[in-house]
Amino acid sequence: MSGTSLDGCDVVLVEIAPLRSQPERVSIDTLAFLTHPMPDNLRDMIFKQLKPVTSRIDELTKLDAALSHWFVEAIQALLSQTGLQAEDVDLIGSHG
Repeated sequence: MSGTSLDGCDVVLVEIAPLRSQPERVSIDTLAFLTHPMPDNLRDMIFKQLKPVTSRIDELTKLDAALSHWFVEAIQALLSQTGLQAEDVDLIGSHG
């Protein structure tokens, strides 16, 4: 997500390839980037879980699933922007 503002998910498509002159090193080229906006209802779910008085384990599990679906939407948006299919991507990673 973009910082602590919870405004969106930053998604980047990169190509990683060995350098011809130094095969033990790699080059990383950015091919596409976008910030997928966070829906208000998802942001509200997150803020609710940040407060001990409103946080509940059943709601936390719903949030976990909702975030997973939103991350998939973000990836699909980037693929749509680039004209690529999921099969064209070798690896998807998420930090945090």
